[in-house]
Order: sequence, then structure tokens, then C-alpha cells
Amino acid sequence: MIGQKGVPATYGGVERHVEEISARLAARGHAVRVYTRPSYGGGQGIHRGMELVRLPSLPTKHFDAISHSVLSALHCRRWAELVHVHGIGPALVLPIAARWGRPAVLTVHALDYQREKWGAVAKWALRRGERLGMGAAAAVTAVSEPLRRELEDRYHREVIWIPNGVAPLEAPPADTVRQRFALEPGRYFLFAARLVPEKGADLLLDAYRELPGDLPLVIAGGSSHSDDYVAKLQRRAAADPRVRLLGYVHGDALHALYAHALAFVLPSKLEGLSLSLLEAMRLGALVIASDVAANLEVIGAAAQESCAMRFRSGDALDLRRALAQAAALPVLERQRLTHRAQERTRERYDWDRIVERLEGVYEQALARAGSRGPLA
Repeated sequence: MIGQKGVPATYGGVERHVEEISARLAARGHAVRVYTRPSYGGGQGIHRGMELVRLPSLPTKHFDAISHSVLSALHCRRWAELVHVHGIGPALVLPIAARWGRPAVLTVHALDYQREKWGAVAKWALRRGERLGMGAAAAVTAVSEPLRRELEDRYHREVIWIPNGVAPLEAPPADTVRQRFALEPGRYFLFAARLVPEKGADLLLDAYRELPGDLPLVIAGGSSHSDDYVAKLQRRAAADPRVRLLGYVHGDALHALYAHALAFVLPSKLEGLSLSLLEAMRLGALVIASDVAANLEVIGAAAQESCAMRFRSGDALDLRRALAQAAALPVLERQRLTHRAQERTRERYDWDRIVERLEGVYEQALARAGSRGPLA
């Protein structure tokens, strides 16, 4: 596994995706090696059955991912039967694997050149990585159907839908949010994601600012090479005593925040497929999500099948309407939506079934490359 920041995953959807599929592949008898970065605090040794190998990188905004991916590709050349690269930036190394005769699978998690934090040169490099990866990979997967369709239309090759998943989760006791965060269960709005422009925390602050009442807005997340943006959010949050900035929150503490929120809010302008959204749904949170295509795929695009509340992406007034509506939602309607959300994650986003499908993709890639012998 190449391209992720590290495992054990603390933040980042790609990292959690890699950890969950790698653990299940290892449990199914495959030898899995995951490359980790010191800048992320990535581990080494054996974790959940996978081997973690920590290699150095240039820990800067523009060179962390690519420097680590190049070293990882060089390191694995002598033993890897198959290389799985995550992300279009790290996909720049796929021609290296192809040159050594190693079949490669590329997973596209998002069109990263659409992210506001990248400048013109970085966006060019990301587009270049996408083109090289789409040409060199023996198989390509995408985490959402809208992303799969866009890539197929652009490159005229097969792209396979292998989504993110969510494991069975148990809601921690309500007292967890009281004791750890001094929050009253069922009486706060929650945003949990990296603090980058495309996740829309600034839009949420705009919408919330004019919302009457004393329900707190809790923001759990931190910088991802976006310190200037985070500083702006901090200044704006300081003007409203109802806003709580928690930084990154992980594990049971985060699960408690999801499970006991009045509503989980995902105001994204751009998404691949949000693991935070899946986890919130699985833990029974009422969801308010923007109507970008990747979110609608998860919550249901048609009104009759929807399991969440939605608002027009980028529209602060419509988001404020949704926040007010959530605060006044009757108990039975809330229960109907949250039950439907839990059922939808169980039916469509189960990690074990996802890994079974991924094994088929690996076998297909090996067959195309003329490899013989078992997947290992």
C-alpha cells in the first residue's frame, strides 16, 4: 500500500480506508505491507496483521506525499507481487512499478486538483499523476459512483466502484461527551473533518452565526497543510462563545460525539466519499449534508429514499434553514431518518464485502499482467 500518510489511522479518510482493507486482507491470508510517514506518526512492525514500514519523506506541503511514494515504490520492487497506490498525486510513481513488471491498482479517492489549498503548479502535478496513473494501472477503482463515471468518461477505460466502508460500531455512553467535553447529549451540532476549504467549515460558521438559541457548534478537526485557513476559522469562532474548537478527536471519543449530537453536519463543496459521514450514520446520528453528488450517493438522491436532511451546497441561508429544522424535528421523524441511515450503511458499505470485491480486482490486475501463482 503506497500513498497513505500512515497507519494506525488517526485522521484522514485515505488512511482509515487503507487500514481497514489491509487488516481484512491480512486476515484472509494475504501478506500486506503498508508504507508510513514519520510526519504522520506512522507506525512500524505488525499492526492488525499487516506489516508497517516507516520510510522518510520531505515533510513539506508539496513534497511529503510524492517523496514518500517514490521511496516506497523503490523499496517494494524486490518483493511485491502487486502494488496498490492510493491517490492521484502518488499515482505519479505508477510508471515505476509498470517498468519493473509489477501490476498496480490505483484507487482514486478524490480529484485532488479541485482542492483550494493547491496552487497552479501542484494542480498541474496532480492532473499529471491522474493521467499517468490511469494509463499505467492494471486496474483502477474509485470510491464513489460519480467519481467512477467521471473517470470512465474522461479516459475511456473501465473504473471499478470500490467504496469506503464502515465497521460495526457501538455508541459509547452519553456520559462520555459530558465528562470529556462538557457537552449535553442531544444538544449540539457537530462538524468532524479536516479543516480545509472544501469541507466547508467556514460556510457552517456563516450559517450558524445567525441561528438563534444556545445550542453549541462543535468543530472536531485540524489543519491539513491549511494553517492559514484554520487561523481564519479560529478568529471567526472566537467571536461566538457558542462555538467549540476541539482539534482532532479520535476513537471512542469521536464516536461518542457522533452518537450523541443533535445533528452531524457535512457542508462539503467537494467529496470523494466521506468516512465521517458513514460513521455518523452508522452510529445513529441525524445527518445534515450538502447536495454534492458523492454525499447524495450515500444518503440517497431521491427524496423518498433519503436518510438525511440536505441543503444546497455553498448556500449558507439554506444550511441555516436545515440547522433550524433539525433542532425542531419531531422525535419520530428523527428516528425514521436515523434508522434508515443505519440500514443503508449495513447494506451498502460493509468492509468485509468491499474487501471481497477488492480481491477480485487484484486477481484481475494480476491476470492482465500475466502473473501466475497465488495472490500474496
